Amino acid sequence: MDMLPIFPSSGFCRLGFRSVIFLLSGILIEGQAAAPLPNDISNDPSANRNPNVIFILAGGLSREHLGCYGAQGNPTPNIDQMAKEGLLFTEAYIPDPSPTVSNLILLTGVSKTGVSKNRKDGNPLPATKSRSLAHQLKKSGYSRSAYLGLWRLGKSGEESPMSYGFDDFIGFKDPLSAGLEFPTQLWRNNRTFKLHQNANGTRAWSVHDQFLKTIYNFIRIYREQPFLLVYNSTSLTSTDSLPSISGAAGNEKIQTSAARLDQDVGRILDYLKGFEIEKDTLIFLLSDSPQLGISKQGSRSGHRLSSGNEWLLWEHYLQIPAIAWSPGTVPSGISCSIPWSLSDILPTFSDLTGFDKPSDFKGISLLPAIRGKDQAVDRTLNWEVHYNTKTHTAVRLGRWKAVRTGESFPWILYDLESEFPESENVAHLHSEIIRKIEDLWSERSKATD
Repeated sequence: MDMLPIFPSSGFCRLGFRSVIFLLSGILIEGQAAAPLPNDISNDPSANRNPNVIFILAGGLSREHLGCYGAQGNPTPNIDQMAKEGLLFTEAYIPDPSPTVSNLILLTGVSKTGVSKNRKDGNPLPATKSRSLAHQLKKSGYSRSAYLGLWRLGKSGEESPMSYGFDDFIGFKDPLSAGLEFPTQLWRNNRTFKLHQNANGTRAWSVHDQFLKTIYNFIRIYREQPFLLVYNSTSLTSTDSLPSISGAAGNEKIQTSAARLDQDVGRILDYLKGFEIEKDTLIFLLSDSPQLGISKQGSRSGHRLSSGNEWLLWEHYLQIPAIAWSPGTVPSGISCSIPWSLSDILPTFSDLTGFDKPSDFKGISLLPAIRGKDQAVDRTLNWEVHYNTKTHTAVRLGRWKAVRTGESFPWILYDLESEFPESENVAHLHSEIIRKIEDLWSERSKATD
């Protein structure tokens, strides 16, 4: 089988619309749009339609893997070049330590309080399918969408990207299976199909290579229309056959995996350039779980939490890489220090494509930053980790981060602008900040009761 049998091979003509790609450490999205952009983001007067959208989510990708964030010895030239030519976000976060919950928030815009309410009822995934990004973009004229790679939001046939509004799906529903380079079966839409080429231990059919061929085929067929494509990459999870890539430092699997992801990015960019639509493309690079290669023993920020799962509240774990790229649209060589999380994706696309966002969307729109405009944001972010009978909590408020290792424990306060931002408790010096954080947390707790 030379090509994943998911997309038709019908005729096509050259795309004349704008494209948007979000490279998100594991997600890729496709869609079609017919409505004009509100406040068109390009200088091209012919760009009168909504953009194509591609998300690349790379689960496990950390800032420590990328040269554009200061990593040494990691061969990621394509991603680093994207950062030079686009917008580098320095304060992007996962909204929840759980990759499943982070994916849910990314795709549906559900609030953290909504997730918490459903957790108390024993259901971590609220019924928000009808408000998903794929459904919302269809309201703005996006007629085709596909999801490739790892699906985290349910393993049954009914719980698939199709139930969240995507037209096509091919990939895995189990993170463990996603680590296989030569699987014996995959999901296609709501059913599984066997890969007989890999039966009995035969390593003939690389799923990783086929995902890239399918992306090429999808872009080739649907480039005439604005599309939504989500590629939840397995580059950093496939461990049974890691290629030897020139330039990878040492024999570290993580570095080799990051190098392979970088090669994938280069191939996708080449596809766009080959079809002459790179200037119609916005790329957003993100991760949903930057956990690979992070030690519990300490972090670059100096945090020293010694037990349980508190380490999941470190900046080192919560912060993710994020890059926005669009030649001629996103200003090159700039950075953005606005604190934001994946909960801000749907509000951003609401502003970008014109669909009406639900009233309970709590995120902010990043569209001004993507356009290179100044954006002042007074933002509060929060996280929870449950361990035994304790609930560990973290709150970010501007330059301050407060951590509490149990409801009966006092808040620890860190200054994130200090040299070692999570090493010294300064709560006794800033009682007014502690009171403000306590008030904010009290209001949030009431909302989830």
